[in-house]
Amino acid sequence: MDQQCRLGLSGLGAWARRAYLPNLALMDDVRLAAVSTRTDDNRAAAAEWLGPDTAVLRDWRELLARPDLDGVIVATAPESHCEIAAEALARGLPVLCEKPLALTLEECDRLLEAERKSPAFLQVGLEFRHAPVLCQAKKWVEEGRLGHVTQAWCRIFRDKRDSPRRQPERWVGNGGVFVEFLCHYFDMLTALSGGAPERVSGVAGQKLGTGAWDHGWLNIEYDNGALGHIGYSLLCPREAERLELGVAGDRAVLEIVLSQGRLVL
Repeated sequence: MDQQCRLGLSGLGAWARRAYLPNLALMDDVRLAAVSTRTDDNRAAAAEWLGPDTAVLRDWRELLARPDLDGVIVATAPESHCEIAAEALARGLPVLCEKPLALTLEECDRLLEAERKSPAFLQVGLEFRHAPVLCQAKKWVEEGRLGHVTQAWCRIFRDKRDSPRRQPERWVGNGGVFVEFLCHYFDMLTALSGGAPERVSGVAGQKLGTGAWDHGWLNIEYDNGALGHIGYSLLCPREAERLELGVAGDRAVLEIVLSQGRLVL
Protein backbone atom coordinates (compact mmCIF):
# COMPACT_ATOMS: atom_id res chain seq x y z
CA MET A 1 0.00 0.00 0.00
CA ASP A 2 1.35 3.44 -0.95
CA GLN A 3 1.71 5.51 2.24
CA GLN A 4 3.19 8.56 0.55
CA CYS A 5 1.38 11.89 0.60
CA ARG A 6 0.90 12.91 -3.03
CA LEU A 7 1.16 16.66 -3.53
CA GLY A 8 0.54 19.06 -6.36
CA LEU A 9 2.54 22.27 -6.65
CA SER A 10 1.11 25.24 -8.52
CA GLY A 11 3.77 27.78 -9.45
CA LEU A 12 7.49 27.30 -10.12
CA GLY A 13 8.91 30.72 -9.44
CA ALA A 14 12.13 31.46 -7.59
CA TRP A 15 10.73 30.68 -4.11
CA ALA A 16 9.18 27.37 -5.18
CA ARG A 17 12.50 26.31 -6.73
CA ARG A 18 14.52 27.53 -3.76
CA ALA A 19 12.35 26.26 -0.92
CA TYR A 20 9.64 23.79 -1.90
CA LEU A 21 11.37 21.58 -4.46
CA PRO A 22 14.54 20.83 -2.43
CA ASN A 23 12.65 20.31 0.83
CA LEU A 24 10.00 18.08 -0.68
CA ALA A 25 12.82 15.98 -2.17
CA LEU A 26 14.10 15.30 1.37
CA MET A 27 10.79 13.82 2.56
CA ASP A 28 10.49 10.06 2.12
CA ASP A 29 6.76 10.09 2.87
CA VAL A 30 5.92 12.80 0.32
CA ARG A 31 5.78 12.50 -3.45
CA LEU A 32 5.44 15.46 -5.78
CA ALA A 33 2.86 14.02 -8.15
CA ALA A 34 2.37 17.06 -10.39
CA VAL A 35 3.40 20.68 -10.90
CA SER A 36 1.85 23.44 -12.97
CA THR A 37 3.53 26.52 -14.37
CA ARG A 38 2.55 29.00 -17.07
CA THR A 39 5.89 29.46 -18.83
CA ASP A 40 7.48 27.15 -21.40
CA ASP A 41 10.95 27.65 -19.90
CA ASN A 42 9.78 26.60 -16.43
CA ARG A 43 8.00 23.54 -17.79
CA ALA A 44 11.09 22.44 -19.71
CA ALA A 45 13.29 22.96 -16.65
CA ALA A 46 10.81 21.18 -14.37
CA ALA A 47 10.70 18.12 -16.63
CA GLU A 48 14.49 17.92 -16.37
CA TRP A 49 14.63 18.52 -12.58
CA LEU A 50 11.76 16.28 -11.55
CA GLY A 51 11.94 13.34 -13.94
CA PRO A 52 9.16 11.19 -15.38
CA ASP A 53 7.36 10.48 -12.08
CA THR A 54 6.09 14.07 -11.79
CA ALA A 55 3.55 15.38 -14.28
CA VAL A 56 4.41 18.87 -15.58
CA LEU A 57 1.27 20.79 -16.54
CA ARG A 58 0.50 24.13 -18.15
CA ASP A 59 -2.55 25.15 -16.12
CA TRP A 60 -3.48 24.93 -12.43
CA ARG A 61 -6.94 23.69 -13.42
CA GLU A 62 -5.34 20.58 -14.91
CA LEU A 63 -3.46 20.12 -11.65
CA LEU A 64 -6.55 20.32 -9.44
CA ALA A 65 -8.50 18.00 -11.73
CA ARG A 66 -6.11 15.11 -11.03
CA PRO A 67 -7.69 12.35 -8.92
CA ASP A 68 -4.42 11.28 -7.28
CA LEU A 69 -3.65 14.35 -5.12
CA ASP A 70 -3.76 14.43 -1.32
CA GLY A 71 -2.99 18.16 -1.07
CA VAL A 72 -1.86 21.25 -2.95
CA ILE A 73 0.81 23.90 -2.49
CA VAL A 74 -0.06 27.27 -4.03
CA ALA A 75 3.13 29.18 -4.84
CA THR A 76 1.92 31.32 -7.74
CA ALA A 77 1.83 35.12 -7.92
CA PRO A 78 -0.28 36.56 -5.06
CA GLU A 79 -3.06 37.84 -7.30
CA SER A 80 -3.94 34.24 -8.25
CA HIS A 81 -3.83 32.75 -4.74
CA CYS A 82 -7.50 33.25 -3.99
CA GLU A 83 -8.88 31.62 -7.11
CA ILE A 84 -6.60 28.58 -6.97
CA ALA A 85 -6.87 27.97 -3.23
CA ALA A 86 -10.65 28.41 -3.21
CA GLU A 87 -11.07 25.87 -6.02
CA ALA A 88 -8.75 23.38 -4.28
CA LEU A 89 -10.74 23.66 -1.03
CA ALA A 90 -13.98 23.21 -2.95
CA ARG A 91 -12.53 19.92 -4.24
CA GLY A 92 -11.71 18.84 -0.67
CA LEU A 93 -7.95 19.27 -1.05
CA PRO A 94 -5.88 20.64 1.86
CA VAL A 95 -3.98 23.77 0.82
CA LEU A 96 -0.66 25.25 1.86
CA CYS A 97 -0.75 28.75 0.36
CA GLU A 98 2.36 30.87 0.09
CA LYS A 99 2.11 34.31 1.72
CA PRO A 100 0.53 36.72 1.29
CA LEU A 101 -2.69 34.75 1.45
CA ALA A 102 -4.40 37.34 -0.77
CA LEU A 103 -4.18 41.01 -1.69
CA THR A 104 -7.56 42.21 -0.40
CA LEU A 105 -9.68 41.63 2.69
CA GLU A 106 -12.50 40.46 0.45
CA GLU A 107 -10.34 37.69 -1.01
CA CYS A 108 -9.17 36.65 2.47
CA ASP A 109 -12.80 36.47 3.64
CA ARG A 110 -13.66 34.40 0.57
CA LEU A 111 -10.92 31.90 1.42
CA LEU A 112 -11.95 31.67 5.07
CA GLU A 113 -15.50 30.93 3.97
CA ALA A 114 -14.22 28.35 1.46
CA GLU A 115 -12.31 26.60 4.25
CA ARG A 116 -15.37 26.61 6.53
CA LYS A 117 -17.35 24.84 3.82
CA SER A 118 -14.58 22.36 2.98
CA PRO A 119 -13.57 19.16 4.79
CA ALA A 120 -9.97 20.24 4.15
CA PHE A 121 -7.80 22.88 5.84
CA LEU A 122 -6.05 26.02 4.63
CA GLN A 123 -2.63 27.05 5.96
CA VAL A 124 -0.49 30.05 5.04
CA GLY A 125 3.25 29.53 4.51
CA LEU A 126 4.51 31.61 7.44
CA GLU A 127 7.44 29.37 8.30
CA PHE A 128 9.07 31.50 11.01
CA ARG A 129 6.28 30.50 13.40
CA HIS A 130 7.55 26.92 13.19
CA ALA A 131 11.20 27.66 13.94
CA PRO A 132 12.17 25.42 16.90
CA VAL A 133 13.35 28.36 19.01
CA LEU A 134 10.07 30.23 18.48
CA CYS A 135 8.06 27.09 19.29
CA GLN A 136 10.02 26.79 22.54
CA ALA A 137 9.46 30.47 23.35
CA LYS A 138 5.72 30.07 22.76
CA LYS A 139 5.72 27.02 25.05
CA TRP A 140 7.39 29.01 27.84
CA VAL A 141 4.83 31.78 27.42
CA GLU A 142 1.96 29.29 27.58
CA GLU A 143 3.49 27.68 30.69
CA GLY A 144 3.32 31.06 32.44
CA ARG A 145 7.05 31.55 32.93
CA LEU A 146 6.66 35.23 32.03
CA GLY A 147 3.38 35.71 33.86
CA HIS A 148 0.66 37.60 32.03
CA VAL A 149 1.98 38.80 28.65
CA THR A 150 2.00 42.59 28.39
CA GLN A 151 4.12 43.29 25.30
CA ALA A 152 5.80 41.59 22.36
CA TRP A 153 8.17 43.40 20.06
CA CYS A 154 10.23 43.03 16.93
CA ARG A 155 12.77 45.37 15.36
CA ILE A 156 14.05 44.60 11.86
CA PHE A 157 17.01 46.41 10.32
CA ARG A 158 17.77 45.32 6.76
CA ASP A 159 19.84 46.59 3.86
CA LYS A 160 17.23 46.88 1.10
CA ARG A 161 18.30 50.25 -0.27
CA ASP A 162 18.57 48.94 -3.85
CA SER A 163 15.98 46.17 -3.75
CA PRO A 164 12.83 48.31 -4.21
CA ARG A 165 14.27 49.55 -7.51
CA ARG A 166 15.31 46.07 -8.67
CA GLN A 167 12.24 44.23 -7.31
CA PRO A 168 9.34 46.70 -7.18
CA GLU A 169 6.89 43.82 -7.35
CA ARG A 170 7.96 42.76 -3.84
CA TRP A 171 8.23 46.11 -2.11
CA VAL A 172 5.47 48.06 -3.88
CA GLY A 173 3.32 45.41 -5.60
CA ASN A 174 2.24 42.02 -4.24
CA GLY A 175 0.99 43.73 -1.09
CA GLY A 176 4.14 45.77 -0.62
CA VAL A 177 6.22 46.08 2.54
CA PHE A 178 3.36 45.51 4.98
CA VAL A 179 1.65 42.48 3.43
CA GLU A 180 4.52 40.74 1.62
CA PHE A 181 7.41 41.43 4.02
CA LEU A 182 6.15 42.34 7.49
CA CYS A 183 3.51 39.57 7.58
CA HIS A 184 6.16 37.20 9.02
CA TYR A 185 6.78 39.49 11.98
CA PHE A 186 3.10 40.19 12.60
CA ASP A 187 2.59 36.42 12.73
CA MET A 188 5.45 35.80 15.16
CA LEU A 189 4.19 38.48 17.53
CA THR A 190 0.66 37.10 17.36
CA ALA A 191 2.00 33.65 18.30
CA LEU A 192 3.95 35.10 21.24
CA SER A 193 1.24 37.44 22.51
CA GLY A 194 -1.33 34.69 22.90
CA GLY A 195 -4.05 36.98 21.59
CA ALA A 196 -5.78 37.96 18.38
CA PRO A 197 -4.96 41.38 16.87
CA GLU A 198 -7.81 43.88 17.11
CA ARG A 199 -6.23 47.20 16.05
CA VAL A 200 -3.11 48.28 14.20
CA SER A 201 -1.73 51.81 14.02
CA GLY A 202 1.58 53.29 13.05
CA VAL A 203 3.72 55.65 11.03
CA ALA A 204 5.87 54.93 7.98
CA GLY A 205 7.93 56.88 5.49
CA GLN A 206 9.56 56.73 2.07
CA LYS A 207 13.08 58.03 2.42
CA LEU A 208 14.40 56.26 -0.69
CA GLY A 209 11.81 57.73 -3.04
CA THR A 210 11.05 54.33 -4.59
CA GLY A 211 7.37 54.10 -3.67
CA ALA A 212 8.15 51.57 -0.92
CA TRP A 213 7.43 52.33 2.74
CA ASP A 214 11.07 51.83 3.72
CA HIS A 215 10.93 52.65 7.45
CA GLY A 216 8.27 52.79 10.10
CA TRP A 217 6.85 51.85 13.48
CA LEU A 218 3.66 49.85 13.99
CA ASN A 219 1.61 49.18 17.12
CA ILE A 220 -0.75 46.23 17.54
CA GLU A 221 -3.44 45.87 20.20
CA TYR A 222 -4.50 42.29 21.03
CA ASP A 223 -7.77 41.10 22.49
CA ASN A 224 -6.05 39.82 25.65
CA GLY A 225 -4.70 43.29 26.51
CA ALA A 226 -1.17 42.66 25.22
CA LEU A 227 0.56 45.17 22.95
CA GLY A 228 2.78 44.45 19.97
CA HIS A 229 5.41 46.73 18.47
CA ILE A 230 7.19 46.37 15.12
CA GLY A 231 9.94 48.79 14.14
CA TYR A 232 11.56 48.32 10.77
CA SER A 233 14.04 49.93 8.43
CA LEU A 234 15.22 48.92 4.97
CA LEU A 235 18.00 51.52 5.15
CA CYS A 236 20.50 49.70 7.37
CA PRO A 237 24.09 49.01 6.19
CA ARG A 238 24.52 45.32 5.44
CA GLU A 239 27.15 44.82 8.13
CA ALA A 240 24.73 46.13 10.76
CA GLU A 241 21.64 44.07 9.79
CA ARG A 242 19.82 42.61 12.76
CA LEU A 243 16.55 41.21 14.00
CA GLU A 244 15.47 41.75 17.61
CA LEU A 245 12.53 39.79 18.98
CA GLY A 246 11.12 39.51 22.48
CA VAL A 247 8.13 39.25 24.75
CA ALA A 248 7.51 40.69 28.21
CA GLY A 249 5.18 39.57 30.98
CA ASP A 250 4.46 40.90 34.45
CA ARG A 251 7.03 38.44 35.88
CA ALA A 252 9.85 38.18 33.32
CA VAL A 253 11.15 39.22 29.91
CA LEU A 254 12.18 36.77 27.18
CA GLU A 255 14.59 37.68 24.37
CA ILE A 256 14.61 35.41 21.30
CA VAL A 257 17.78 35.21 19.21
CA LEU A 258 16.47 33.60 16.03
CA SER A 259 19.83 33.52 14.24
CA GLN A 260 21.40 31.49 17.06
CA GLY A 261 18.35 29.51 18.13
CA ARG A 262 18.78 30.88 21.65
CA LEU A 263 16.40 32.10 24.38
CA VAL A 264 17.36 34.49 27.18
CA LEU A 265 14.86 34.67 30.06
